[in-house]
Amino acid sequence: MAMASGGAYAAVHAGFWEAAEGTASGRRFRNSVTGISGSSAGALVGMLIAEGVPAHLIAEDVRRGGIRGRFPKLRALAVYASLPGFKRAAFSEVQYLLRMKKLCNARVHNRVPMTVAVTDAQLVQRCVPLEPDKLSLDTRVKAAVTSASIPFVLPAQTIGRWGMCVDGSVNRCSFAEEALHTQLLTASGKLVVLNCLAWPGYRGTAPPMAADLLSISTLAGSYGEQLYAHGLEGLFRDSISPPVQFKDGMFEVFIDNTGGSCRQVGASDTYNLHVVFVAPTEKQFLACGGLRSIADLHYGKGYQKVADMVEVGKLMGHQYVQWHGDVSFM
Repeated sequence: MAMASGGAYAAVHAGFWEAAEGTASGRRFRNSVTGISGSSAGALVGMLIAEGVPAHLIAEDVRRGGIRGRFPKLRALAVYASLPGFKRAAFSEVQYLLRMKKLCNARVHNRVPMTVAVTDAQLVQRCVPLEPDKLSLDTRVKAAVTSASIPFVLPAQTIGRWGMCVDGSVNRCSFAEEALHTQLLTASGKLVVLNCLAWPGYRGTAPPMAADLLSISTLAGSYGEQLYAHGLEGLFRDSISPPVQFKDGMFEVFIDNTGGSCRQVGASDTYNLHVVFVAPTEKQFLACGGLRSIADLHYGKGYQKVADMVEVGKLMGHQYVQWHGDVSFM
């Protein structure tokens, strides 16, 4: 599994897994997963799935609320003004570390390998393997939260030899690029590329965000709309020949990578890697607010847009399981 960034659209990821977990076929699919990579939103949800946390608990946590804290406008003002005594981040990471760790302690499924993307001080995306035999749970959780630490909203964190790091998608790659690229070149079996946004070319347009300089949404969205307006075009143009032609929603391609390069072939030809692309349709994406909703991070229990995102993810999960749930996994 390769899971994309997407801000508040992490709720789509949570809904996808909740739907899969709700059927016998979907549970077989979950148990067949042998590895996950993710960036930002995909790292948060993906890490919990990789740790064996029941998906319904992840979805429940998403529904209960996003980034929390009092006086968000004053926090935003402090970040903009860089007042003495304030960190250059509107919120502390502590409660999110505790929140993730509490979920991890509810593990019931087997763990699978997980890789998260972070961005280092040179603005280079780095892929960090979360190895339970080498890294403590505290360290694994910290790396996942760092992968989603949007600059100025959550603080940078020191991650081992990678140093101070922030959100894994700051450099405009929606996925853990190195991990995904390696899978395309070397893997066999099945690779599921799970996006929580509509695919490139199907993202539509959204009304501009309100100009509120003292808004957490403005802090997150100041680079969010620009960041997520670009995604996988380069990776799947440069790595696969002929390039992948993206479609709306869910589609699949077949790859022969046995010769050291990725050749896209037909379903009836010889191939060793089946790649399934899963994402909301343009209609579903725009119904959740489109690009504008990416920065809806400071929400409380019962927020309708996030509830809509979870439901879209559940529809995607049901569709995937119906089409592919009983096939073997790499």
